[in-house]
Amino acid sequence: MGNELLTTLQAGLARLRLVVERYTPAMMGDRKAATEVADLVIRVGRAREIASERLSAEVAAARQRWKPLVDEFTSAETRLKDLTIEHTRLDKERAERESIAAQEKLERATRVRQEAEQLARNAPTAQARAQAQLAIIEAVTQQREVLEQADSIVAVRAVSVPSGTVSVGEVYTYKITDENLLPERYTKRVPDKRALQAAVRAGVRAIPGVAIYPKPTARSRPKARQNALVAAQEPAGGNG
Repeated sequence: MGNELLTTLQAGLARLRLVVERYTPAMMGDRKAATEVADLVIRVGRAREIASERLSAEVAAARQRWKPLVDEFTSAETRLKDLTIEHTRLDKERAERESIAAQEKLERATRVRQEAEQLARNAPTAQARAQAQLAIIEAVTQQREVLEQADSIVAVRAVSVPSGTVSVGEVYTYKITDENLLPERYTKRVPDKRALQAAVRAGVRAIPGVAIYPKPTARSRPKARQNALVAAQEPAGGNG
């Protein structure tokens, strides 16, 4: 029934385009043409309602079928992203700890080198100077090793896999703590269109900041629902 209805409405719409092209604003002074257009307004309006109802029903049905699956995928993706962020946080803490430890080792090696250099300058004998020089060499070697280790201390910020790359970065966001303190430019005031429409329909004709004026509108009132299925057929009597 759904496909048949769609085919019927599509065929009617194709005919409707041809019919509508016949009419021009200049013809609206003719009562026959005006009657034919009025008939089309009613039937096309009802066809639109039927198509809209079917669209809403099919969208609702599709949503009911797919939304649980989408929700599950979204939940799983969020959980996995949270795990990735947690891994990145722990890896960053690990890198910071290793960096601090390397800095401490470098400072100790620097102190040992400085002390050895001081001993070498003040050594009373050649043997003492030789021992101090060995201490300096060991300290310099340790400094170099620590610096090389420090260069390799890197926190992982992206993971590459055959299917792509997952990276973790930072974006600024916000959380409102007190709405009363917000500057006016951040408190978007939205006109209550329902209240305005109700007031105008109730007869209100003056509202500050609002222009109230009459606007021509055409209303259609179909006699029977089944007539809508032939909404795009030429009106009885045609127009030539």
